[in-house]
Amino acid sequence: MTHTLCQRLLVVAAFLALPAQATDELPKRKPGLWEITSELSMMPGRAMTMHQCIDANTDADLLARTAEERKNCSKQRIWREDGKYRIEAVCKAQGSTVSSTGLFSGDFSGAYSGNIVSRFEPPLNGMSESRMKISARHLGACKAGQKPGDSTLSMPGMGNIDLDKLIKGMPRMPSAQ
Repeated sequence: MTHTLCQRLLVVAAFLALPAQATDELPKRKPGLWEITSELSMMPGRAMTMHQCIDANTDADLLARTAEERKNCSKQRIWREDGKYRIEAVCKAQGSTVSSTGLFSGDFSGAYSGNIVSRFEPPLNGMSESRMKISARHLGACKAGQKPGDSTLSMPGMGNIDLDKLIKGMPRMPSAQ
């Protein structure tokens, strides 16, 4: 997987891990330690697990950090339907149009889960479609020494990654073409 594609997937994962970011009507996550597991169709059987310590401001802070990338989106919509949350987004990435749809459910104070399908036109790095399955659960209080916003990501073959350091150290993504 290329560095830029991995970078994009981390931003998408961060965006999708934040149910409270798109509208005031969405429930906020309960403060404490969350475990968020993501399975990507391009990496079958190799789930990524993120542990994130959050407080009342963490989701808004991460949303602000991804604002530049979200400027490349012509559509970002989240709405509640039949007790579930539906997501639609259309964004530009490296000359490709990425159309994503998703469906999430759960109480968001203890757990939530969902599925996202993204289609790339033209294909991005040879990929025309990606599917992501996400499940999240509240584990309790943050660990001793953790502060809100601290996140680690466990990726198969890569071990534990300090997500904040990784994001801060990445070069800016090229703007949409």
